[in-house]
Amino acid sequence: MKVKFLIFGLILLAGVGYAMIQASAAATTKGMVVHEWGTFTTLHATDGTRLSGLYFDEEQLPRFTYQHGDFTKRAEAVYNAKGFDISPTNEPKNVTVKMETPVIYFYSKKAQNATVQVDFPQGIISQWYPQNTSGNKMHDNWDFTKPYKGGMKWKVRILPPNSTQKLTPPEEEETKIWTSPRVTDANLIKSHKREVEKFIFYRGVANFDIPVETKFTNDNELVIKNNGPHTLSQVFVYEKKTDGSEYIWWNGEMKNGTEQKINFGVQSPAKADFAIFERALMDGGLYKKEAKAMLATWEQSYFKHPGLRIFWIVPEQKTNELLPLKISPKPTETKRVFMGRIDLLTPTFEKELLQAYQQNSSLKRYSLDRYYKAYIERAE
Repeated sequence: MKVKFLIFGLILLAGVGYAMIQASAAATTKGMVVHEWGTFTTLHATDGTRLSGLYFDEEQLPRFTYQHGDFTKRAEAVYNAKGFDISPTNEPKNVTVKMETPVIYFYSKKAQNATVQVDFPQGIISQWYPQNTSGNKMHDNWDFTKPYKGGMKWKVRILPPNSTQKLTPPEEEETKIWTSPRVTDANLIKSHKREVEKFIFYRGVANFDIPVETKFTNDNELVIKNNGPHTLSQVFVYEKKTDGSEYIWWNGEMKNGTEQKINFGVQSPAKADFAIFERALMDGGLYKKEAKAMLATWEQSYFKHPGLRIFWIVPEQKTNELLPLKISPKPTETKRVFMGRIDLLTPTFEKELLQAYQQNSSLKRYSLDRYYKAYIERAE
C-alpha cells in the first residue's frame, strides 16, 4: 500500500511540475521566452486557383486598435458587409493571403526592455496594437503581385511577472477575439506610448505561394498535395454543415511531395474532436493555455461558419521565411506556431455562384460574406 501511495505521489508531483513549467516560462532559468501564434488564410477555387480579394476582416477589431488611414470601418451601404474596406481609389489588388491575428507573448522572470521587428517581405501589416515605433505605410494603387517589403517595429517594456498594472484598452470596446488571447501566463508589456497589454498584436495582407495545393477532380473527390520542401506535421480536412454538424474527413501528416485523396461520396467522416487541434498546436511548441487561447479566439471563424476547410500547421521554417522576426535582446527560446487555413469552394457552391451571376450579373445575396470580392472574381 505504501508503495502505491509513493508511486501516486511521484506521479502527482511530476504532473504538478509539468503544469508549473507550462504555467510560466518566466519561472525558469531560461531568461526571456517568446511564443507566437497566428493564421495564414487563403481561398481556393475547385481547380485549385487561389482567389484574391481577401482583405476584408471576418472578425472586426475593437476601435482602439491601430490601422492605416486607408483601412476604415466599412460603410454598410457599400457592399452591406462587415469588416474593413478601402476607399475605391485605393483598393488593394491581388490580395491572396490574409494574415490574421498573430500575437506575440513574452515570458521573463524580470522586467526588461525589448525591441521587436517583424518583416513581411511579400505583404504589409495593416492593423496592430500597441502603437509601433515604425512600420510600413500604405500607398495608392496597391498591387500585391509586386513585393512591398512590409514590416513593423515595437519598443516595449516587459513588466515583471507579478505586475498589477492595469490594462489600457477600454473594456467597453473589447470583444471576444481581443480578450481570449489574454488567458495565458505571459508577462504584461508596456509600449513606448504607455499602453499596457498581454501581447503584441498585428494583422496583414499579402500575396505569396503556400505549399498546399488543392483540386477537385470531380464533384466528390478532393486531392490535397504538399508541394513544399517540409513535412506538414498535421493536416485537417474539416467541414461544418448547414445543419450544425461538424466533421473531420481526414487528418494526418503529409510528407513533402505526397498527396492525399478525399472521396466525399465514399468515405465516412469522424465527428470533430477539437482536442486534436489543441494537441497539434502544443506539439508545435505552444503552451496549453496558448493553444486554448488561439482556438477560443478563432472558434467562431474556424469552426462555426458552414463550409469546407483545410487546416495545416505551417512549418516553422516557412513562417520564418514569410515573416522574419528579430527580437533584442535575443530570447533564449522562440516558438512560432501558425495555422494555415484554406477555405474551399466546393463544385456545388461554385456552380451556384456562376448560375446566380449569369442570371443577373450580381452576387448581392453573398454580400455579407467576407469572400464577396473573391466570389465575383470567380464568377466573372
